[in-house]
Amino acid sequence: MWLKILTFVIVAVAIAYGLRAIRRNINDYFADVDKDKLKRDREDRRRSDIVDLKRDPKDGVFRPGDNKKDDDKDA
Repeated sequence: MWLKILTFVIVAVAIAYGLRAIRRNINDYFADVDKDKLKRDREDRRRSDIVDLKRDPKDGVFRPGDNKKDDDKDA
């Protein structure tokens, strides 16, 4: 009886540890992807040939926005 319980506990702990490791790897992967995307976006914002488009609230058409400084442009 105790052997069955011990085996069940060992298997449950191994599965829990494996799931934690998988979740950590996935979270690390997506954090790296987000950092790369943010870096790319910031580099694109510094380029002069990239235009920010703003949606016009009247008709919903995207048009070039004004040249006001955004909070994250120089970050």
